[in-house]
Amino acid sequence: FGFDYFFGVDAPDLPPFTFIENRKVFSIPKMYYTEHVYAGCQPGMGVFDWKMDEILPELKIRTVEYISKAANDSTPFFLYLPITAPHVPIAPSSPYIGFSGLNAYADFVLETDDFVGVVLDALKANGLAENTIVVFTSDNGCSQQAGFEELEKLGHNPNYIFRGSKGDLYEGGHRVPCLVSWPAKVNTPRIVNQTICLNDFMATFAGVAEYSLKTGEATDSYNILPLLLESESDKIIREATIHQSEDGSFAIRKGDWKLLLPGSEAETGERNSGVQLYNLKADPGESINLDKKNPERVSELKALINKIISGKQ
Repeated sequence: FGFDYFFGVDAPDLPPFTFIENRKVFSIPKMYYTEHVYAGCQPGMGVFDWKMDEILPELKIRTVEYISKAANDSTPFFLYLPITAPHVPIAPSSPYIGFSGLNAYADFVLETDDFVGVVLDALKANGLAENTIVVFTSDNGCSQQAGFEELEKLGHNPNYIFRGSKGDLYEGGHRVPCLVSWPAKVNTPRIVNQTICLNDFMATFAGVAEYSLKTGEATDSYNILPLLLESESDKIIREATIHQSEDGSFAIRKGDWKLLLPGSEAETGERNSGVQLYNLKADPGESINLDKKNPERVSELKALINKIISGKQ
């Protein structure tokens, strides 16, 4: 929807297991794969001799080809590149197996790092690096399928100091790195000390393209261009951010404060049975529940999330 061209897979862990170009599969999936063939995948149809570890290398080749082609066109290009790593199935290609000295997931992360390097090198080689906006981020924190216990024994915590993991309301499920590069406009390395959300890039890119959003377009998206260009770096762009767990429970973050509402359950089985309030500046690990000491803050955030959900802003 909205793109001139597509190449990739439906999702790496979901059938049909085949490459797709635009609206057609490369070949008809005729073989049934069980969940035992590739751990973390749902069973279903795929092409013969489908290999999960060949997805990322093929995407790498196609990406470089696309960038090289775009460099010969005078019009701007937009490349949305949701790479399949390090999502399950954890399938690093042969050059990276054992490379990290930790486990297969860590190997897969290193292959992801190499992928990003190849993309940046392709932009440089084609003279596009200076005036191309590059955003590198993730849609959620690390999943338990990375092997948390195994990695922690080796001195590595995939979600750093943050509690929880993919699928829940805690910071380990939602707080992710977000790196933005635009040398032509932003030449001073710095940290933006505000909470932003991935859907903010929709309004931001509209701002870059000088496109006026119409009613109903980019709902709950905020233009963070002033933060990137430092024109209004102290202005609070987003009043609050709502988090949602995979079971449909909600949390709201405003400034340093975060309120978790009952019902969240992480992949770890850790269930949030009551209201929780945390000051993330003082307690980024969400270990000290302050709801009883700050009832006014709880009431304020409850009222705000209800206001946002009702659309009466």
